[in-house]
Amino acid sequence: MRSNQLHTFISAMFLFATISMSAQGVEKTLVQSFNLQGNKSVELDVKLPVEVQTWDSDILRVQMNIEMKNGSEGLLKSLVTARRYNLEYKVENGNFIIYAPSIDREVKIGGQPIQENITLVVFLPEDVALDTKEEGDGEQATSSMR
Repeated sequence: MRSNQLHTFISAMFLFATISMSAQGVEKTLVQSFNLQGNKSVELDVKLPVEVQTWDSDILRVQMNIEMKNGSEGLLKSLVTARRYNLEYKVENGNFIIYAPSIDREVKIGGQPIQENITLVVFLPEDVALDTKEEGDGEQATSSMR
């Protein structure tokens, strides 16, 4: 009888620990740097919350913070490997444009979309102007940092 109660208690604790770990989700921070090649105007064409900090460097650095509420470490690692969170750039009419080609695609696990919260921190050279898109509406908003 005692053994059965102990087994039930251990099973309940294991279940609680599993639920607690999955409720916490997983987090990862990715960093990508860009050589602006002398460009003084940058457009950040992503619909994500952005915090801008200036710094004394010629390199623009983007720190992407990813929090996945209903996924595992393995799933997040697979999405990173599949380049879901990669940022790319192009230069058009003298503007250095940074964009995320795969981030708007919906990813489903077991028929349910993954719940992820992605934020960016941009470390911007002091003499560069940055234009960002507001989250959600796609309209242009200017965050000119000089």
